[in-house]
Amino acid sequence: MKLNDLSTTQLVQRAAGEGLCWRVGPFIVRLRTPLPDIVENIAFLYAGFPLLDGAVYADHEVVVLPRGMTGKRVSIIADGRAIYPSEPRAIAVPLLEWTLNLCVFHQPSTNLILHAAVVERGGCALIMPAVPGSGKSTFCAALAHRGWRLLSDEVAILRRTDGRVVPATRPIGLKNASIDVIQQFAPEAVLGPGWPGTAKGTVAHCLPSEESIRRAGETAQPRWLMFPAYRHGAETELTPISKPRALVHAAADSFNYSVLGTEGFTALSRLVDACDCYELTYGDLEDAVTVVGQWTQLDDSAQPEADPAESSLPVETSPSATRASQESPAKIGAAPTRIRELLLGALRQPEDLEQLSPAEWDVLLRAARVTSLLSSLAVRAAELELLEKIPDGPRPHLEAARTVAIQHERIALWEVKRVERALMEMETPVVFLKGAAYLLAGCRFSRGRVITDVDVLLPRQNLAAAEEQLRDWGWIADEESPLDEQYYREWLHELPPLTHFRRGTSLDVHHTILPRTDRLEVRPELLFDEAVPYEEGNDQFLVLCPAGMFLHAATHLFRNGDFSKGLRDLADLRGMLEEFATTEHFWRQLVTRAEQLDLAGPCYYALRYTARYFDCQIPDDVKQATRAWKPVWPPLMVMDRLVEAAVIPRSLDRIDHRRERAIGILARLYLPRFRVAASPSFWKKRMPQWFGPRKPQT
Repeated sequence: MKLNDLSTTQLVQRAAGEGLCWRVGPFIVRLRTPLPDIVENIAFLYAGFPLLDGAVYADHEVVVLPRGMTGKRVSIIADGRAIYPSEPRAIAVPLLEWTLNLCVFHQPSTNLILHAAVVERGGCALIMPAVPGSGKSTFCAALAHRGWRLLSDEVAILRRTDGRVVPATRPIGLKNASIDVIQQFAPEAVLGPGWPGTAKGTVAHCLPSEESIRRAGETAQPRWLMFPAYRHGAETELTPISKPRALVHAAADSFNYSVLGTEGFTALSRLVDACDCYELTYGDLEDAVTVVGQWTQLDDSAQPEADPAESSLPVETSPSATRASQESPAKIGAAPTRIRELLLGALRQPEDLEQLSPAEWDVLLRAARVTSLLSSLAVRAAELELLEKIPDGPRPHLEAARTVAIQHERIALWEVKRVERALMEMETPVVFLKGAAYLLAGCRFSRGRVITDVDVLLPRQNLAAAEEQLRDWGWIADEESPLDEQYYREWLHELPPLTHFRRGTSLDVHHTILPRTDRLEVRPELLFDEAVPYEEGNDQFLVLCPAGMFLHAATHLFRNGDFSKGLRDLADLRGMLEEFATTEHFWRQLVTRAEQLDLAGPCYYALRYTARYFDCQIPDDVKQATRAWKPVWPPLMVMDRLVEAAVIPRSLDRIDHRRERAIGILARLYLPRFRVAASPSFWKKRMPQWFGPRKPQT
């Protein structure tokens, strides 16, 4: 069944209920919206695409909801995250198409993905990587109306097993002058309505041919690699380029080349070796199409063999059979208790993942993405040898998330070694914190944790020398905002974030673990006293002791108030308790160090919520010792409600304002910027003319 087999009324009813579900190449997408005009436009653009039952598993779900009293604005939520919180309804369709690009093409994948247009003829694929604005989509649309089969105007998906191109056929997005160019070049082309006023100007979509849609399950063998560039008034010039140069250009146009690591290099090398490589410069579309058509002529001996693994696309699942065997994703995703059960159940008992239904996997994947837990679940499933037992739909997402986590670990460990080389000559203790420290200490709970930066702790008196040394090794601070830089240096517990000028990696250099404006007085020297080397024979580079590591994680979450990844951080705290509980004297040291460091409050909250959400067993003597840390009833009740709202999403098909408010309130409970802004000294340094001459610093 196809979308155009149903009436508009039937499609609108599906979209407003369980969802309008269709297949785009290897992916299944679901649209849910109560807006009939959105459904009508999507029904036109995807008229010939395979229609599926809305209750089946979908790789990605996009929700479009009206905003405001008049309904002239919309929100677009993809996989539980607000991509466009509030945009004009008049341009909702192009925004929806760009959202599908983000969902389908920009998600992590174990296949190599290039930003490229792809067309096929005679079983051979012409791949055209290019940056936006190079005329790639226009040229792709022209070839698609000159005998080529459209595979995609946006992305080339190279299958990791054999390097063949997997089609992801969708309407071709055209912008501004390209719309008229294609209408004149191919009067038979079917174009959708134009939407002016977008960030890219006027946008319209050229529909793929029926053959391209019907053959969307047939892969193609890469044969030509061409880098097109439109130049107004230029003559058509097709220039052969060397394979090393083509590899560099193609790597620059890849979404996940660096993430795949060695496999990415192997896949890209295989692609370049299999293709003739050219650069195309053109100013006349008709002439360019003719030249490319002559250059890509094939004789019978050059015809590639068909892919033996190819099969026709699945047809619509029987709605009665689907509903009889499982609940729909829409029903599960609309129930906060079910979302909570799925998330906490996956974290507490990952061995039960294989028992989930496809609809439960549909909701769990989206909830795990929202809470930054997908990679952790993927690594845990792999450790338990469950990946092969998981349904075919969610398995690639887990494999891709696991690949991303492994690559982040490699990058973090590499950056640790660069930091060590930069600071080795200073002979000052350097304590690694957070994600990098968990890796260096060999903590089991850290497997699958995506690490975005490296954090280090240095004595305050060594900060200036360390910053100069790091600058010599390529780490520089953002100097575009001097006020923010002054705020970091004078009031916070760290230097402004440092970024490596070449690798783009981030480094945070701390001198303590709480802002200087916080009322808790942490003595950082106590952290250094019990820090331990993470490798034998190296007493300069350290990690916190188990008790210190737990206290720092608790402080970072409950005192700095960053709850955007609150459930993941609570899972880290739970992992520490389970792993460190076997360490000698851990519980006694935890209680003692919390009191010495004035961190009894964060420690109490960490123990309270790990026990609440993960059923962690806290020894009775520890409960007795920490009873005096318990806050009075009203603040504790408020904290319970805020944490519950912040860590567990209540809805995945609309903007979760309750969660956003809770995260915002928790971030401001101990916000140093508020206290600093309320201090006269803050304004004296920014507006000295109001307070007289500024006194020199001593």
